[in-house]
Amino acid sequence: MKNECACPVRDKMLVKNNMTLCWCPVGTQYAWTKMILLFFVFMMTKTFVFGQYQYLYREYSVNASCNMSGLSYQLSSNSFSSGLGIDIGGGYSFFFSKQLAFHFGGSLRKYNSKANLNNEEIVALGLIDSEGDVFNLHTTLLEYKETQKILILNVPLMLLYHKNNTRANLSEDGLYIMGGVKLGLPVMRKFQSNNSTLTNEGFYPKMGDWARTQEFAGYGTFQGINAEGNMDLCISVTLALEAGKTWRMNKNVSIYAGAFLDFSLNNLVRNNQQPFVNYTNSHPVVFTTNSAMMMSDNVRMMSAGVKAHLAFERINYKKKGRKL
Repeated sequence: MKNECACPVRDKMLVKNNMTLCWCPVGTQYAWTKMILLFFVFMMTKTFVFGQYQYLYREYSVNASCNMSGLSYQLSSNSFSSGLGIDIGGGYSFFFSKQLAFHFGGSLRKYNSKANLNNEEIVALGLIDSEGDVFNLHTTLLEYKETQKILILNVPLMLLYHKNNTRANLSEDGLYIMGGVKLGLPVMRKFQSNNSTLTNEGFYPKMGDWARTQEFAGYGTFQGINAEGNMDLCISVTLALEAGKTWRMNKNVSIYAGAFLDFSLNNLVRNNQQPFVNYTNSHPVVFTTNSAMMMSDNVRMMSAGVKAHLAFERINYKKKGRKL
């Protein structure tokens, strides 16, 4: 039986001992997720059992941010722009020393992005028309504009560092640095294009001829095309960095304020082999389109802005694990 790779990235196949091994970026992200979760579970367990400090601290927080966020992807000719985004969430910090803590929680972040494409050609190979002939569909986007709105549920797994021991001196402000990763689950992933213009042409390899003007078969220039739908996105793994200043308001309440930068490490498109035009030979004139983003081999999210945390309820309790 012939070994086949279900992954669209077929140039990553390896054949060894009559077995096909497939390396797929889409599947690899789940391995990354498992490794990250196992690492944090191990570090938390190690800290509880083998920590060297007598007292530990817990901190609860709510946070909000204002940022510029969008999607990064490349086509041959493109113009992409980011939009204003918001982020609202909460967190929990477990201090295993006076300056270091594990931080995790959850937040919702909205990404807004726009794509302006002109004279962008997309080719769909090996289609079959209503008469059973094989052809290649060439679609040229003219004055194509698309908006993309994505809502991501982020779960941060980060390490928090305080430069100053603000607990010892309530009048002393401190600096903080936070770094780690965020696992992002797409909650909303919509795209919309309005009043676009595109041209469809069909090339028939067997006959060596083009079909350009038969509008009844879906060929020609079509104006006023509107499309909307959901993009097929997968779980994101994002590198997250944040730094700023803390102010102690009283014994149990602090304010964090700083700047952050997030950039996804993996490709967000689950299946980037989808054609731009959804062609059906039974209704060739009534066609729909997918998002232009789905034509890119590498789609990543990025976000940068300012963020504020309101932290409260620092509870210290005596550690029950043994010391080193």
